[in-house]
Amino acid sequence: LVVIFQASPTRLIQLYIIGVFVSFVCSQTGMIRHWNRNLRGTTDPKIRLHMIRSRAINTVGACVTAVVLVIVLVGKFVSGAWIVVIAMPVIWLTMRGIHRHYASVALELPRPDGVTIVEREGNQVREVAVGDISDLGQTRGDRLAGDGGARHDAPPLPRCGRGPG
Repeated sequence: LVVIFQASPTRLIQLYIIGVFVSFVCSQTGMIRHWNRNLRGTTDPKIRLHMIRSRAINTVGACVTAVVLVIVLVGKFVSGAWIVVIAMPVIWLTMRGIHRHYASVALELPRPDGVTIVEREGNQVREVAVGDISDLGQTRGDRLAGDGGARHDAPPLPRCGRGPG
């Protein structure tokens, strides 16, 4: 991008502006979803009023930043903003694909007795997963490697802190 835009801060800032306003719109929308989710489980009128006010503020923020984003996109599209319009969805789809891959690998990992899985209900974590690095050798990689998968024979890391335990 530095070469394409000849290191011109005036031209490069257009790309930055779009990323900033996309982030603002996403964060404000995420807060609206947060308040909606929390409102479902709250019955105290005083707390509900606070949540409704907060949701209204975030709704105004989302609308204002979305309008600014559209204005900037329309005004700067030809001068380089089209690169961001293409790059952001491509990067997002790539990261989503990586996440799906990790989720499918997690399903293949064996779960020894006594290990619990993290379960979320809203914002509350009900249980914590306890894992073992040796489990990583038991994935689909075993079938692909042909030699038993990954090796985990590195020496243990030194302990930090004072005293035993």
